[in-house]
Amino acid sequence: MSELVRIPLRLIETGPVSQGTCGAGDSFEVPLIVFFEQGIFSVPYQQDLLDELKKERRNAHHAFIFARNAEYGSFWNHYGKNFQR
Repeated sequence: MSELVRIPLRLIETGPVSQGTCGAGDSFEVPLIVFFEQGIFSVPYQQDLLDELKKERRNAHHAFIFARNAEYGSFWNHYGKNFQR
Protein backbone atom coordinates (compact mmCIF):
# COMPACT_ATOMS: atom_id res chain seq x y z
CA MET A 1 0.00 0.00 0.00
CA SER A 2 1.17 3.54 -0.54
CA GLU A 3 0.15 7.03 0.53
CA LEU A 4 1.23 10.51 -0.58
CA VAL A 5 1.75 12.53 2.59
CA ARG A 6 3.90 15.32 3.95
CA ILE A 7 6.40 13.53 6.21
CA PRO A 8 8.50 15.10 8.96
CA LEU A 9 12.11 14.49 7.86
CA ARG A 10 13.19 13.70 11.43
CA LEU A 11 11.32 10.38 11.19
CA ILE A 12 13.47 9.08 8.32
CA GLU A 13 16.54 7.01 9.15
CA THR A 14 19.67 8.14 7.31
CA GLY A 15 21.45 5.40 5.48
CA PRO A 16 24.25 4.91 3.00
CA VAL A 17 24.59 7.48 0.22
CA SER A 18 22.87 6.50 -3.01
CA GLN A 19 24.59 6.67 -6.38
CA GLY A 20 22.41 9.49 -7.75
CA THR A 21 23.17 13.15 -7.20
CA CYS A 22 20.93 16.10 -6.60
CA GLY A 23 22.22 19.24 -8.29
CA ALA A 24 21.49 22.77 -7.18
CA GLY A 25 19.13 23.26 -10.13
CA ASP A 26 16.98 20.26 -9.27
CA SER A 27 13.52 20.92 -7.92
CA PHE A 28 12.81 20.07 -4.30
CA GLU A 29 9.18 19.49 -5.27
CA VAL A 30 9.97 15.90 -6.27
CA PRO A 31 8.41 13.62 -3.64
CA LEU A 32 10.62 11.25 -1.71
CA ILE A 33 10.08 7.50 -1.97
CA VAL A 34 9.98 6.21 1.60
CA PHE A 35 9.69 2.61 2.74
CA PHE A 36 8.17 1.70 6.11
CA GLU A 37 9.46 -1.67 7.27
CA GLN A 38 9.58 -3.04 10.81
CA GLY A 39 8.72 0.37 12.26
CA ILE A 40 11.51 2.23 10.43
CA PHE A 41 11.23 4.79 7.63
CA SER A 42 14.02 4.64 5.05
CA VAL A 43 14.88 6.31 1.74
CA PRO A 44 16.99 3.79 -0.19
CA TYR A 45 17.02 5.59 -3.55
CA GLN A 46 17.07 9.33 -2.80
CA GLN A 47 19.50 9.74 0.08
CA ASP A 48 21.15 12.67 -1.71
CA LEU A 49 17.82 14.52 -1.97
CA LEU A 50 17.07 13.81 1.70
CA ASP A 51 20.50 15.18 2.67
CA GLU A 52 19.89 18.35 0.63
CA LEU A 53 16.48 18.86 2.24
CA LYS A 54 18.01 18.49 5.69
CA LYS A 55 20.80 20.95 4.79
CA GLU A 56 18.08 23.41 3.77
CA ARG A 57 16.61 22.84 7.26
CA ARG A 58 13.27 21.75 5.91
CA ASN A 59 11.05 20.19 8.53
CA ALA A 60 8.82 18.17 6.20
CA HIS A 61 8.52 17.15 2.57
CA HIS A 62 6.03 15.32 0.37
CA ALA A 63 6.68 11.61 0.08
CA PHE A 64 5.14 8.42 -1.18
CA ILE A 65 5.24 6.01 1.74
CA PHE A 66 5.18 2.33 0.87
CA ALA A 67 4.28 -0.29 3.47
CA ARG A 68 3.31 -3.93 3.28
CA ASN A 69 -0.35 -4.64 3.96
CA ALA A 70 0.57 -6.24 7.31
CA GLU A 71 2.40 -3.08 8.45
CA TYR A 72 -0.01 -0.52 7.00
CA GLY A 73 -2.24 -0.43 10.09
CA SER A 74 0.77 -0.05 12.37
CA PHE A 75 2.02 2.81 10.20
CA TRP A 76 -1.22 4.80 10.58
CA ASN A 77 -1.77 3.90 14.24
CA HIS A 78 1.70 4.99 15.36
CA TYR A 79 2.54 7.79 12.92
CA GLY A 80 -0.73 8.98 11.39
CA LYS A 81 -0.93 12.08 13.58
CA ASN A 82 2.45 13.27 12.19
CA PHE A 83 1.33 13.39 8.56
CA GLN A 84 -0.72 15.71 6.39
CA ARG A 85 -2.47 14.27 3.37
